[in-house]
Amino acid sequence: MNGAIPPHTAPARQPASPTREFSMRFTSSPRGARLARRLVSHRLDEWGYPYDSTPNETITLIAAELTANAGAP
Repeated sequence: MNGAIPPHTAPARQPASPTREFSMRFTSSPRGARLARRLVSHRLDEWGYPYDSTPNETITLIAAELTANAGAP
């Protein structure tokens, strides 16, 4: 016996912080990209990351890059 907890009785791992997610579909156009960026920033503000916070600005920038690439021909 090695003292390890068998996998079926091990407690479930809890995330360090609550996981939040949402999804929306937008057209692959400049307007769709703009709406996606605005929605990301607004949703982060609702989740407690104010518009002028580093997490909000960083994640909004990532969303901007992804949506711009998705809408590129």
